[in-house]
Amino acid sequence: MEGKGNGTITYWVAENVFERKRSGKIRVSSIPSGKSKIHRIVQQSANWEDWHVLTLDAGPRKAKYGRAGRSTSIALDSNDKVHIAYYSDSEDAVKYVTNVNNRWETLVIDRRIDRLPDITIGVDNSNKIHIIYNKCNRRWDNWCDDDLYYATNKSGLWQIQPVDSAKAVGQYSSMAIDTTGQLHVAYSESEAGYSGYGQARLKYARQTEGSWVSEIVNSRSNLFATMIHLRLDYNGKAHISYMDYNTRNLWYSTNASGQWESTELHERTGQYNAIAIDTSGKVHIFHSPQDWGLWYTTNATGNWKTELVRSDANWFNSVAIDLDNVIHLNPAISRQK
Repeated sequence: MEGKGNGTITYWVAENVFERKRSGKIRVSSIPSGKSKIHRIVQQSANWEDWHVLTLDAGPRKAKYGRAGRSTSIALDSNDKVHIAYYSDSEDAVKYVTNVNNRWETLVIDRRIDRLPDITIGVDNSNKIHIIYNKCNRRWDNWCDDDLYYATNKSGLWQIQPVDSAKAVGQYSSMAIDTTGQLHVAYSESEAGYSGYGQARLKYARQTEGSWVSEIVNSRSNLFATMIHLRLDYNGKAHISYMDYNTRNLWYSTNASGQWESTELHERTGQYNAIAIDTSGKVHIFHSPQDWGLWYTTNATGNWKTELVRSDANWFNSVAIDLDNVIHLNPAISRQK
């Protein structure tokens, strides 16, 4: 589960969150704002238990600009140990916290970040940590050109290397790790800093024997690729959902056929999107407009189909599909709807 916080890094703990049934129906869950229990909202019963909140990094108490816990990204290793990467406003740093040694330990990965980055963390089959983030390196007027960076402890010591430094790159990044331990990253590349205007191409980088190879996925005129989410299928092929900032339309790109193909799927509902791939390689995308409404788009039956799931759901969807092809989702629910 990934999310954007606003001051304190916390970790939610729950037991028996999902029942393991083979009916194949969709189960949707939500954590209502301000509550300590997870809330089931759609289809099938589940034995939900109380959630416990642990404060892992509150940042300096006298921090002038926020504290710690924005741009959080979380992953579990094969021993169910927790690994979280996040941004600390008070330290201008990308940080990492884990309980791998049976106690919570915090590490600064990179300082002088200068502004809120997009951060993604992953754990490979050897339980080594991989973190992708963007960092402002060239500032001019009110703009900033970012580079995309990669941090890992794969060698035993933490090392940082650039992934892409062409123009303004790395915003809205999303990472996936294949079965061989190689990394794949989808992200945007724009001409003029972190602006949200004009054009931003969708790019894709993959790790090959320690080096990075990048390519342009979608450079359609007037496209501004944002809200990017990458998943790999069981053949290691990439599937990417994202929003065009200029139109708010939902887009999808894949190299499953051997070359990149991009499809505009739905109008004005790409603002908060999440993608998952089932065991048959079929695509499931949940997405929302800027206002309320949770939509579901899939090619599970062959052709693309879109339906409205709920009119009172929205915001920061995170979706996963288990080995039984049961979908798990965590949108927010409006109490006014």
